[in-house]
Amino acid sequence: MAKAPVERSVQPDGTVRLHSGRCSFTFSRPRRGAVLVRITGFDSGALGSAPLAELAVFMAEEREPELFVDSSEADGASWDVSEKWTRFFRRNASVLKRVHILALSKFVHQTISVAKLFSRTGELIQVYSSVEVFRDRLRNP
Repeated sequence: MAKAPVERSVQPDGTVRLHSGRCSFTFSRPRRGAVLVRITGFDSGALGSAPLAELAVFMAEEREPELFVDSSEADGASWDVSEKWTRFFRRNASVLKRVHILALSKFVHQTISVAKLFSRTGELIQVYSSVEVFRDRLRNP
């Protein structure tokens, strides 16, 4: 079975969308100092390193960015993908001001909690189960 290609599109406002198979990532800058990533579907790794490479580009344009990850429409991630995010958080802990992650499903919340623990980044990563609290943090620096 052939691997689905990664589709990348850029909106007029600079928002970038990556899509492959049953998973998509959308990257935007909702305000100065913040990077928002929206994940939908199940991340089996079909996008390869594209999401983390795209995120690195967005982060490079901000000084000590706050990273907001909305995984409210995510179904989960493979173990390999989870390990890549864990390494990403560990490597970038010194340049990130804070990481806010919205996780509504128990499975996604558990996966993120494990990544947070193994990233050894202390309280850098905050996991939310409330859409309102997450959106408030996003709106109010």
